[in-house]
Amino acid sequence: MSFKHIYIIFFFLLIIDDVFASFPPLFYSNNDNSVSIYAPKRSKFVRKRLGSQTFFGEAGMTYGYYTGLRYSINYDGILQSDDKNALSIRLGIGYSKATNDSTVKGQEIFFPLGINVFFGIKNHFDLGGGMYYYENRKTFTPYFYIGFRHQNPKGGFMYRLGADIHLERVYDLKGRNLQKTAVFGPLVGLGWSF
Repeated sequence: MSFKHIYIIFFFLLIIDDVFASFPPLFYSNNDNSVSIYAPKRSKFVRKRLGSQTFFGEAGMTYGYYTGLRYSINYDGILQSDDKNALSIRLGIGYSKATNDSTVKGQEIFFPLGINVFFGIKNHFDLGGGMYYYENRKTFTPYFYIGFRHQNPKGGFMYRLGADIHLERVYDLKGRNLQKTAVFGPLVGLGWSF
């Protein structure tokens, strides 16, 4: 099974989970006493912003071993949240034009997969981490993101400003690992929440 198949299956499982979680509770009637079949709520995280789904485009620069532009289209879904904090998952597809003097293929498709934690009500301090999968290189590179996000819990326009850093391995044309390096850059994202 290829990475694309796993990616698609994971995306549909995430959507199915949100659909089934949004149904109203089921009750059984027993001598005029209603008993819920659900387990007790967790004390810390509750699903108050369950329907908060976001699609956004992101663009930025890459500096370090590679230099150039990159773009991506992303889905970001809130998994759990309370009044001031939220945990979300990010899935996307992107295109990078970053290159250097020794890079044969400077243009490649990548797939971001990550988890974000943001703090605040409408204006959030945004922390994230995950992996980029690069199609040409067939490698996963870990990344860390820090930034600012404006996203209303009721939906509407969303934007985010930040920077990320990801770790890379540099290979020569024969496939030998030459060195480990870090690549970093600013990012701007615009999207819509519903």
